[in-house]
Amino acid sequence: SAEEGSSLCYKCEPGSVASSPGSSQCELCNQGQYQPLKGMNECRVCEVGTWSLSGSSACEACDSGFFKNATSDPGDKCQGCEITKGYECPRNTTLATVKVKEGFWRHSENTIVLYECRSGGAGWTPCVGGRDAGDDGNGYCASGYEGAVCE
Repeated sequence: SAEEGSSLCYKCEPGSVASSPGSSQCELCNQGQYQPLKGMNECRVCEVGTWSLSGSSACEACDSGFFKNATSDPGDKCQGCEITKGYECPRNTTLATVKVKEGFWRHSENTIVLYECRSGGAGWTPCVGGRDAGDDGNGYCASGYEGAVCE
């Protein structure tokens, strides 16, 4: 892009593009798009299962319905999140932040293995779900309940 008042051109940084050749401004790529290279005029769309914030040079986060095992491993791929299995995966979910649904329990934030809890009268369950496993999974339990499947 050309700098206003100058005949010199400069290349847009990664995560941004010039909308037309000779444009005086660079525009950030939208959410869900990226541009890894300098000096480009078109943003790329993130692969299915991945997501990016506005102005990104890569799609490093997972889209809704997907999760990653870790946040720091660049080789870690987004995996499908099976909502029917007792957990939900909002955008940018990792294994540690998977949202466990009410009625389910997991031992720690390091496992995707869930256990269905027992139900009481009127469908009540001592497993409240959530994102915080706490100590040995107790973070998923209602007050007064603890341990495996909140007993």
